[in-house]
Amino acid sequence: MSDTAAIADQLAAATVLHQRGDLAGAERLYRDVVDREPENAEALHLLGVVALQGRRHEEAIELIRAAIGHNAGKADYHSNLSIPLRELGRHPESLEAATRAVALRDSYPGAHANRGLALMALHRYEEAAAAFGRAIALQPNLAGFHNNLGNAQRAIRDFEAAEASYRRAIELQPSHAHALFGLGVVLDEQERRLEALAALKRAVALDGRFGEAWRRMGGIYTDSGLPEEAVEAFRRALEIDPDDIGVLIANVATKNYLDDAEPTDILARAREFSERLVRKAGPVPRHVNVPDPERRLRIGFVSGDLGDHPVGEFTRSVLAAIDRSEFELFAYASRRLRNPMQDQFSVWRYIDSLPPSQAIGLIAKDGIDILIDLAGYTVAGCPEVFAARPAPVQTTWLGYSGTTGNPRIDYIIADHH
Repeated sequence: MSDTAAIADQLAAATVLHQRGDLAGAERLYRDVVDREPENAEALHLLGVVALQGRRHEEAIELIRAAIGHNAGKADYHSNLSIPLRELGRHPESLEAATRAVALRDSYPGAHANRGLALMALHRYEEAAAAFGRAIALQPNLAGFHNNLGNAQRAIRDFEAAEASYRRAIELQPSHAHALFGLGVVLDEQERRLEALAALKRAVALDGRFGEAWRRMGGIYTDSGLPEEAVEAFRRALEIDPDDIGVLIANVATKNYLDDAEPTDILARAREFSERLVRKAGPVPRHVNVPDPERRLRIGFVSGDLGDHPVGEFTRSVLAAIDRSEFELFAYASRRLRNPMQDQFSVWRYIDSLPPSQAIGLIAKDGIDILIDLAGYTVAGCPEVFAARPAPVQTTWLGYSGTTGNPRIDYIIADHH
């Protein structure tokens, strides 16, 4: 047998092991092929796929790029390259790789799906929806594609279309927990809470460690006036991820509504939680705001409710009365609502996709003099931001009636009632 034939046989044997799930055995044979024939693009590519499956993303990128160096015309090489790039947060590169795969073979549904996932990571949701639609047109019976399309439609708040996509995914794969979760979310957004709970309960029945589903259930129970059930759902979520800041916030706030809640207990819980955040935040930075009485003060408002929401509506009349010759108003929107109040502010910034450290840095860079918390321990609250004190003066107002317990909050805006 010629050496070429022997290598082809070994590559075929490695592929069989790979398909059976024997990654270690397949990797040994792939590496032997590469040792014997370093320019074997298929062996390099499949070795990269094994590394990807083992979550060795940097290694996967190096190997698949080596494969492309020997054979740049294979669409699946570029499509698979997009995956570890996406996993490492290198989203523009991931999009470039997936787009190249589509250019090489437009009939490749997986490449369109990977392109859609890269676009999702870049918050280009309408383009992502189009990419997933193309994948579905090529391969209509794959539940994952419909679930991805539902995610993109949910991101652009087309809840009816998203509901249809999730239902199609569930029809194709009734055990698709993520599609059930997505369905629960869009039903909740449409205030169809009983249906939403039913979908979410099916999701956690399939995957008891689905923390996001437990968290969403807790939110629905809270909104439905069922604090005991909410606290239990949050407990289950915290068993899975004890450091989930969103669940910790919701848990602290919801316990305020328990029948046996005492003011001293409420204060103690808030202080315990906020002190944990303050310790994590570390020392207060030196503020560089210029104490010039002639300049306009910069006031920042942090909220997830600056749109179609009662807090947003109540805020409008106050904002309209502020003298803009004396004050500059900055909005830091922690979620995206319909009809955002951008016309009420000098500067509008979305911080919903930023990690707390970046939001803190942005506020500090803007030179905010007075930072107002309109959320407290409610949905889209940002207690980690206020724990770091990015502004020299911080206060709470309107959105949360209880105490945050944060020692770095200087004032609460209220009246004697």
